[in-house]
Amino acid sequence: MEKDFLGTSDPYVQLSLSGERLPAKKTSIKMNNLNPDWNEDFKLIAKDPKSQALHLYLYDWEKFGAHDKLGMQVIPLKLLTPNKTKQFTLDLLHSTKPNDPHNKKQRGKIMVEMRFIPFKEDNERSSGPLERQKRNGSEGKSPEDKALFGGGLLLVMVIGAEDVEGKHHNNPYALVHFRGEQRKTKVNLSNPA
Repeated sequence: MEKDFLGTSDPYVQLSLSGERLPAKKTSIKMNNLNPDWNEDFKLIAKDPKSQALHLYLYDWEKFGAHDKLGMQVIPLKLLTPNKTKQFTLDLLHSTKPNDPHNKKQRGKIMVEMRFIPFKEDNERSSGPLERQKRNGSEGKSPEDKALFGGGLLLVMVIGAEDVEGKHHNNPYALVHFRGEQRKTKVNLSNPA
């Protein structure tokens, strides 16, 4: 994770659904933390789960100036099975462009848990199942396929992030002064936190 002046970051996650004009939701800011745990729940309304995706952006909060973007990821809702919880551990990317050379750089991982709960149709109370199928034109489709054609509630838990790096690598080394000589140690590729 990109470090602030004192060697730490203040990460938070911003999440939103594609095609929505609503303001993005945000996790709390984890001050001075290189491997944040949030375990925070969010509810979003998905209008078209076959085409919508959840956008996750990880930022380093700054008291002054713009917040630094540390990485991002996109999860298409069509990967979900209605009424079943699915956990994702995803590599953070610089952008969604497949040929972006910056995406080759390790930026860490983000962990989320998601569940799509379809809305019940209003006409289910007033007619039998055969009438509903004829009206919807959904004969022969599985319940999962039918559920993903309509809207529903998307439950998202942002679990945490780990081994995150920002725009600059955090490959620390030490300068050692001994008997008037200065030497630089090898770069430490592990997380110093």
